[in-house]
Amino acid sequence: MHSPEEAAEPGPPPAPEEPEPSEPEEPEPSEPEKAEVPVPGPVPDEPVAVVAPGVDALLAERPEPEVLPCDLLALEPRARLGRLTPDERSCLAGLAEDTSRKLTDRRKPARVALADALARCDAAADCADYERLQLRYFDVLGAYDPLMMLTWSRHLYTSADGRLSRYRDAYTWAGRASERSSEWSGSTRTRHMREILEIRARAAARMLEANPSDASRQVARDAALAWAELLRSLSLDATPALDLCASATGEAARCGKRLTTEALLEPITMLSLPPRAELEVDGEARGLTPVTVDLPHGSHTVVMRLGGVETTHTILVGAGAPTRWQWRKAEQEWKSWQ
Repeated sequence: MHSPEEAAEPGPPPAPEEPEPSEPEEPEPSEPEKAEVPVPGPVPDEPVAVVAPGVDALLAERPEPEVLPCDLLALEPRARLGRLTPDERSCLAGLAEDTSRKLTDRRKPARVALADALARCDAAADCADYERLQLRYFDVLGAYDPLMMLTWSRHLYTSADGRLSRYRDAYTWAGRASERSSEWSGSTRTRHMREILEIRARAAARMLEANPSDASRQVARDAALAWAELLRSLSLDATPALDLCASATGEAARCGKRLTTEALLEPITMLSLPPRAELEVDGEARGLTPVTVDLPHGSHTVVMRLGGVETTHTILVGAGAPTRWQWRKAEQEWKSWQ
């Protein structure tokens, strides 16, 4: 039997209890999201400078670079007096030895340094720097300047003090200066050639004293005669040169006779580039280049004309002087060779 409670039909299920409405919770405030800012990349073909942390501070503390005392125009007047400071000399040496610079740019500071060293050499006989710098210049920067070579030969002769090697070098360098004497003209060339021939004559005489061989005797005689011929052509006293010639040959009369013979005529080859220039020597037409003319020893005025262009040049003829001359029209310059 079922109890009345159990027999009763079940009624509808009770409705679920609805929760009481509550106020919606406000979300906690949060930081707004940061928009990504695009970082521009490097410009193509341009390097990107990367600066490590702390570099700015290091750069700010770094002293300004030292200004080197190498203003050549400012240094030159004091260099001629031998009054450059050690720092200035060091700076000039650095520029002269800098192989990244053009050769012409290296020569400029080297010449200022040479002037300073030569002035100190002349003033106090402190010539070690001058000799070192001059030989370095010839070896590295070139032996091309006839005045520089003449100055060097003069120094070698006056400082030889009996050393045969110095007399030989003085003779040789004076000859090299003579080979480039076409770079001089007029009275300047005459003055320099007088010194060149005197140095060669006196150096050759010293060489003969140290080595009295037939070859040395001939060199001494020819050098003395070349000097004598130039002096005679300039109406100057040739006695010092003739005395050297007499000392070399043992015959003063023979040296004097040599100055009055036809041997004083020298064949001189005149060239031009381009060829076929009209040649005039001492006002006399001598044909078209290339041509060889016999000229007496001494100074001569040469004129060349080609294509409406005219040039005038003074040459010296004599023993030890150039025997080939060339005028280059395009460059408007003269060259000479022995």
